[in-house]
Amino acid sequence: FGAFVAYCRDVAKRYPQESLTVTVDSDVPLGEGVSSSASVEVAVCRALRDYYYEGEGVDYDDDEDPLRVARVCQSAENEVCGAPCGIMDQIACLLGQHGQLLPIDCGTVATLPPAYLPEDALVVGFPTKVRHHHAGANTPYQRSRTATAMGCKIAMGVVPEIRSLADVSRLVTPWVYERHVRGLLPETLGGRKFLDDHGDVAEVDALSQVDPEEDYPVGACLEFASKATFYANLALSLLEGAAFSDAESRHRVLTRVGELMLLQNESYNKMGLGHCVTDTIIDLLMSFGPKAGIYGARASGGGSGGTICVLCNEE
Repeated sequence: FGAFVAYCRDVAKRYPQESLTVTVDSDVPLGEGVSSSASVEVAVCRALRDYYYEGEGVDYDDDEDPLRVARVCQSAENEVCGAPCGIMDQIACLLGQHGQLLPIDCGTVATLPPAYLPEDALVVGFPTKVRHHHAGANTPYQRSRTATAMGCKIAMGVVPEIRSLADVSRLVTPWVYERHVRGLLPETLGGRKFLDDHGDVAEVDALSQVDPEEDYPVGACLEFASKATFYANLALSLLEGAAFSDAESRHRVLTRVGELMLLQNESYNKMGLGHCVTDTIIDLLMSFGPKAGIYGARASGGGSGGTICVLCNEE
């Protein structure tokens, strides 16, 4: 519904008198799966795009259109549903392909050439059955995003080139974080203290709002923003190097990539996006470990339950 409203608003000037009744028939499980809400949004938006543009004989750019649709769906989440999510899920639903890893630069809203897992490896989704919600003022996701924006604004004191959250992974590299930023960030920072010392965060993130009565894990959240892209690029490099290697080398690479996933999951816990059920499942999976073909696992998306991504051997 949110995607429908956002899209109709986007095209309202072109079709001011248009009225539609839309029926959505979906087998996406309620409250489960990776990017489930985004998948429904994308399906509705693509159907409306085809109706409005193709039905009226209006041309659109096939190369640019998927990212445009992704932005519309993201606006539905942000403005209609009230979830301060990024654009990763929508792009993945539009451009993801079975058997491929799709690198996404969420800061510039662009995709990179796909990468491939070794032929005997899989990434699978394991449902925790824990339902989570990202819309609302005091959800764990909103709290962690706001904490990241707070850390971003503090980091501007030593990295003045920062203009928004999108700049963090590019300008606050892991070395910059450790050398210049970490010492500025407390583990936890009260909202009122931050507002008194630094003002609000609107200039770096319009979707974040600091609650004076809330405490925020500023250090852990900005550290994740700084290092997540580095870990992802490192994993891609390892996988590219393993594409034509022997079985033993592939096993070593997958074990290292799995370790990166586990480290990212621990970062989720530090940010307040973990869940005891997620940790229990991952601990059980890793009790089998790489020797049994379970290389690593981590919470996906906004965390707090949801779906666990598992890197494993197809056998």
